[in-house]
Amino acid sequence: MYKIKDFGIFLEKVLKRTNKPSVIGNLAFKEYHNNLPDVEKEVQDIAITLSSMEDGIEFEYSIDELHEIAKRLTEGDITVTRIGFDQKVNLKTSKT
Repeated sequence: MYKIKDFGIFLEKVLKRTNKPSVIGNLAFKEYHNNLPDVEKEVQDIAITLSSMEDGIEFEYSIDELHEIAKRLTEGDITVTRIGFDQKVNLKTSKT
């Protein structure tokens, strides 16, 4: 099973290679797609949300936000919901 922590590690590696949100969004979706069908639902949610950064600057996260998302994913300390293209990832501390 490809877990949210795995995706966080992947995102950290991508952030070391590039700081272009559209590229990061593209690579995030490719990583999700390459690991189908054995992917946690939360990975799908965050990958689709990050892939929207390809659609324009209004959907982009700052590099600092992306580093925070990667850190929280890697720690397993995140729940992710995709509310809509005009809203960002809802980061919440996990209670489990």
